[in-house]
Amino acid sequence: MPGSISRNGVDERGRRDGRERRWSRTLTRRSLFLGGASIVGAALVAACGSAPAPAATPQPPQAAAPTTAPTNATPATSQAPATNPTATSAPAAAAASAGQKVTIQVFNRQTPTNETVKGMVPEYMAKHPNVTIDWQSAPPGADLQKMLVLAAAGTSPDVQWQCLLCNYHQFILAGLVLEHDPLVKATRYPIDTQMPQAMANASVNGKLYGLPQALHPSYPCVIINKTMFEKGGVPVPKEEWTDGPHPGWKNWTFDDMRSAAVALTKSQNGRVQQWGLQMQGAANAFDVIQQAIRSEGGDMFSPDGSKLTWSSDAGRKATAYYAGLYTKDKATPITPDMPTGGPDLMASGKVAIRNAPVWSILTAKNTFKDFEWMILPAPRGAAGTDGNVEPNLFSVQKATKNPEIAFDVLASIVDPQWGWKSVDLGGIPGSQKEFWAPDSRLTKDPNFAVFARMMNTVSPNVLPANGRRAELATQWIAGMDPIWLGQDVDSNKLIDQLTPKLQAILDSTPASLQELSAPRKA
Repeated sequence: MPGSISRNGVDERGRRDGRERRWSRTLTRRSLFLGGASIVGAALVAACGSAPAPAATPQPPQAAAPTTAPTNATPATSQAPATNPTATSAPAAAAASAGQKVTIQVFNRQTPTNETVKGMVPEYMAKHPNVTIDWQSAPPGADLQKMLVLAAAGTSPDVQWQCLLCNYHQFILAGLVLEHDPLVKATRYPIDTQMPQAMANASVNGKLYGLPQALHPSYPCVIINKTMFEKGGVPVPKEEWTDGPHPGWKNWTFDDMRSAAVALTKSQNGRVQQWGLQMQGAANAFDVIQQAIRSEGGDMFSPDGSKLTWSSDAGRKATAYYAGLYTKDKATPITPDMPTGGPDLMASGKVAIRNAPVWSILTAKNTFKDFEWMILPAPRGAAGTDGNVEPNLFSVQKATKNPEIAFDVLASIVDPQWGWKSVDLGGIPGSQKEFWAPDSRLTKDPNFAVFARMMNTVSPNVLPANGRRAELATQWIAGMDPIWLGQDVDSNKLIDQLTPKLQAILDSTPASLQELSAPRKA
């Protein structure tokens, strides 16, 4: 099995362009409480008073969702000065010295790798004995529902986890998230240590509403059964990168992947025994199609997120490509071939190629025991090989009574040391440059090195302006059922049929908290 992630003697904290990784978190009491109010508090009063968030603050818990929606991500390179890497932070220490007892409630998604950040709790409370961190979490699915129920009741935590494609935008649209620019500027948080694409997607309407903590480039790669390629007489693509803003491999285009998939599909007695490619079922099909459309020079949404552009030439080309693999080439397993609870087809040696996120490396190491595998970039289109930036973030909520201290806790949560601990458990890497740099210890693994290179060139995500991406993606996947079932359908007609229904979702107002928090229908 090629490659392994090991420390190789490299300091896991990395190098931040020769500067200190950690930033000092101490302010004098005099500077914090100048004129009876903290400098950060003063900035927040100005920000919240004269520059409202993109949506009006709701009247909990019956408030209707705002009717205005933010535009999509804009570069956040000018969010805060980062000229002093040891700049001071929010006044947790000062609060302690003043004898102020403060409880900061944090809500996180409960997975082993996500919860590595909880390691900051004893460390932080030891340094700031008057600050108590009340850490709460819930498993995937239940976590989003719990956060929505708390928000509808007006009892959101001080600091909250979100993934970009979960409800990050919806909480911002509902006016529940504090604008972070004043906090960043007052504390001089080192924004330039973060990946710029992650910061771009943390911003809405040019304003920052959270700090990224983990990051991945969605589905810019595929994983192949290298042994199956070699036994089947199909050449394994060579690592020869193209030039341009979205480089891929020279000999790995969409046509090349289709040829390999068709050649490696094997049937016996009229029944497929081995498939060349698996997409739906092993990957998020909506994300994969969006990645392919971007690689062909288009996108699923208009830049402002108000229009579905799936019916563009790039959208039709990418959709027809994958539809053909299902309906004409019969090179992919259809829904009945993948029963719930059934075996992993690739681990069972029945699939040659699969669309791959970064966590597929851990899956492969744990389950692909009988063959050699490797990571390649996704196939190259007219615009190269692109993907989608997907950060996980933490945000200070407007419900907090202690925004400065909450932000200081948040800054400790997103510290890279916890990202490295997540990596050690096989989790998603951190959002800072040190994880994705060419000299990162992670790039010692040639498979991760491909993801790292892609992470530096994929585009920020474009999301629906009304925050209804999850709803739209669910409806899109359901509408594509004829393809997943291998039926002989015209993908262009399917696009024309589904587009008005999906556009209606984009045309609707942002979902209210009551709608989002209501029990889901079975």
